[in-house]
Amino acid sequence: MTRPHVRAVRRSLLLIAIGFLLGFLVQLVIERDFTQRVQGIIECAPTEDPLECARPLVRELLQKHAASEVVDALSEASISQSQCHYFSHIVGQETYMKYRSTERALAECSRACGVACIHGTIGQSFVAEIGLQEDEVDPEHLSTTEIRQIGKGLCKTSNTCHGVGHVLFMNIRDFTRALSICDEIVTGRSRGGCYTGIFMEFSDELVSM
Repeated sequence: MTRPHVRAVRRSLLLIAIGFLLGFLVQLVIERDFTQRVQGIIECAPTEDPLECARPLVRELLQKHAASEVVDALSEASISQSQCHYFSHIVGQETYMKYRSTERALAECSRACGVACIHGTIGQSFVAEIGLQEDEVDPEHLSTTEIRQIGKGLCKTSNTCHGVGHVLFMNIRDFTRALSICDEIVTGRSRGGCYTGIFMEFSDELVSM
């Protein structure tokens, strides 16, 4: 091997090493920024308006990180379950607002913190699609009558009807009955969205057991 060739190889190895080092440093900066922003959310808990304090921080985190990353980080933090649920609910709301797609947002949610991200996503889709107020929406505690009423408005598209399927199984815990209500409130292609929401909620619960 000639000297010029040796020098070229050394130069290439040096450039590769510098590239790895820069990548490592960038990753450290990203992780540090992520940790600081999650801590910022946690520090919103004792403020006068935790919602207004936490929402912009959640929105910023979701620009670079998946909802599941944020929720999992909150679940591992030294906060109460109720605080974890509250902040993860905001993560779900903002994830829906990011994608404007119930199905895509639900796929990104983690089930940590009492499935709050999923609740927040579905609740926000109800707010956005049929004009309910946020304080009127509690997906986990809707009656079958309320689900039927809301579902008829939401099941105009397969995307939003997917969230209805999640809510049905979340509340009823009965496969056959949930599918039957899907058949009552929707026809055509959107019915598939309702069905897949039921199946996904059931399978997610099995995995989390």
